[in-house]
Amino acid sequence: MARKPSSSKTAAAAPAKPSEISPTKVVLLSSAKGGSAKTTTTRNLAALAARDGYRVATIDLDLQRTLTRWWNRRPEELPAISHFDKVTMAEAAEALKEITELGEFDLIFVDTPPGIEHDSEQLRHVLRRAELVLIPTGQGGEDLESVAEWMKLVRQQNRPAFFLLCKTERDVSSLGEARHYLSSMGKLCPHDVRTLQAVMRTYFEGKGVADLTGKLGRKAAEDYEAVWNFVRFELGLES
Repeated sequence: MARKPSSSKTAAAAPAKPSEISPTKVVLLSSAKGGSAKTTTTRNLAALAARDGYRVATIDLDLQRTLTRWWNRRPEELPAISHFDKVTMAEAAEALKEITELGEFDLIFVDTPPGIEHDSEQLRHVLRRAELVLIPTGQGGEDLESVAEWMKLVRQQNRPAFFLLCKTERDVSSLGEARHYLSSMGKLCPHDVRTLQAVMRTYFEGKGVADLTGKLGRKAAEDYEAVWNFVRFELGLES
């Protein structure tokens, strides 16, 4: 059963709004391992979408509730993001159905728990509600092997899915090797996300890179801006 958003935070001044999307688009962030930047990616994509005027909601299915803690810190003056945090994996598919049928949101970003093989049937039900699945991963061998197996499960549901390399180090050969390996196992987002201190600091401020200002803010936003533009293209949204 869907729950009401955790609060009714609204932005003081909303940006210019794009055309409303119908039906609501669901983007699922999923990975077999923790520490893949799954939640970091969820919050940053949501913040970018909200900045661009979309009606955005996030759903936190991860029992660690990291996304919820970030959202609770989000300043009132920033672009609004609605949030649902009292939804279990068992309720998720039905909750998504109810929330999308409300017609109140253009985009819903869903943060799933890591390593939910034991709930694979529940995951399948949730996957069927998604227009796009992103599978974040690091560039280390153990990360790559786990997400390759995860992609097999996702692809069984015939949903558009892409690996997303996160926390990357671009000056080492393993990044190229990781790209080659992932491309052989499924589709790969052409943009990667580096490890940047500014990105990590935004968690305690309730912000995304979209909300940062100044030179450091622009640098931190570059990678996620590229991923967000990719997501918009894959969803068929206006640029």
